[in-house]
Amino acid sequence: MVVVDIDYREYFLPDTIQELQRAFDKWDTSGDGAISVKELYQMFRSLGKKVSRQQLKHVLAEIDTDGNGEIDFEELCMLEIKMSGARPRADLIDYQEFLTERQVAKLETAFLRHDRKNTGLIGLDAFCSIVESLAPWTERTPVEQRATREDYEDVLAEVDPQCRGSIDFHQLCSGFAVLTKARKMVNYREYLQQDEVKEYRRIFTATTQKRGQSGLSKSDLDRILRRMGATLSKAQLREFFQYFDTDGSGLMDFEEFCVMLLRVRNLHKNRIVSPETCSCAELWREEEFSIEELQQSGFTLEDFKKAGIPVATLHKDGGYSALELRRVGFSAKELKQGGVALMELRRGGYSLMDLRLAGFSAEALEGANRQLFGSFSAGDLSVLPRMAPKPVVSKGFALSSAGFALLKNAPGSFLDAAVQRPLQRQMTPMIREHTDWKSPYTGRANMTGDSLDALASTRLLRSRPSDLNGFLLDSRGKFLGG
Repeated sequence: MVVVDIDYREYFLPDTIQELQRAFDKWDTSGDGAISVKELYQMFRSLGKKVSRQQLKHVLAEIDTDGNGEIDFEELCMLEIKMSGARPRADLIDYQEFLTERQVAKLETAFLRHDRKNTGLIGLDAFCSIVESLAPWTERTPVEQRATREDYEDVLAEVDPQCRGSIDFHQLCSGFAVLTKARKMVNYREYLQQDEVKEYRRIFTATTQKRGQSGLSKSDLDRILRRMGATLSKAQLREFFQYFDTDGSGLMDFEEFCVMLLRVRNLHKNRIVSPETCSCAELWREEEFSIEELQQSGFTLEDFKKAGIPVATLHKDGGYSALELRRVGFSAKELKQGGVALMELRRGGYSLMDLRLAGFSAEALEGANRQLFGSFSAGDLSVLPRMAPKPVVSKGFALSSAGFALLKNAPGSFLDAAVQRPLQRQMTPMIREHTDWKSPYTGRANMTGDSLDALASTRLLRSRPSDLNGFLLDSRGKFLGG
């Protein structure tokens, strides 16, 4: 069972889950598949946990997701997660459920930069450096919301249990997701009705516009929840807000607001929204899904193009670059009509012919090429939206596998006709060498059945400091009640 964005199977190894099942069976004295409040109280007392009946009711209210007044096995796992402060394990999660495509792309670029020998591995120092440089932390992020030394030791024990001293790309992504406390991406459209989403958006927009801010503050959230009849204690409000405000900005965006309401209301999925079950065009036109909501539902840019979503909307609201739009077949003319600037189109790999047909003047194209030429001749490829790893660049001239070369000490200015003509002929292949480069890390195998069994039998050489924080379990993952 998954409680909105928490799946206990991402927190515990298979043998730990078996141990929790043994504990559950021991205290389910009636054998009905549930632990009553009385049985739970007796279990706490036997473990030496000093909890009053009132405190117990409070705990029960938070983990009894179906509201039947009893604890089933999945809810017992949730109890252990909550009381021990457990977090997802980097060796159990699918990072693609926690990180956006753009985050993964940035991690890929950083990984390739550190993998100088093309081994497919990077050292642990490089791993820590990448996390620190790409984490969503700001100067305003509280210290307690940043990754601690213990957090790093935990994750290293999960991604490098045998102390090899190196990790691969997928381990980097999983470790990054855990250390930055990334939330599992939840499609709130699978839980909420269309009119509920509209109402929540109205409330969110009215509040943020009134205060001139991009998200909800903790006091805003408190007032909204009270009007909805969902009053939280100060401790609960602080806990919820800290969980969702991962960058420490002090503001909660609309998606975070909706997912938090799912948690507060203990809602369960009422449908599956995916390319296999729904039409992208119908969701866009009839249910008024936003681009972000369609992305969360698994639809791709190709789907958006087929659904007839305007290219201007895809570029502005979806954040798609000219390069991404070119790859799915949008013409330079369509992008120009959608408001995309010439330099972005050229950097995205559109040829001079494409841009001429789109209606750009010869003077404008010459200026765009001149600007790119100046960057390339200085060995600066950062102007491109994507770079192939380790391009061959030398001082004063640039080389590519497409055969583009500029003489090192070319006489005259960069606009000299003898240099400009070969530049215009070969600029596009050089750009596309980088923009159309295919990553070796596309796709990944999910951990299933056999691989989980192998993981369970692996002898872990590194220790996890957080294993000492168990509530029902000891540091070896064994039930404290014997």
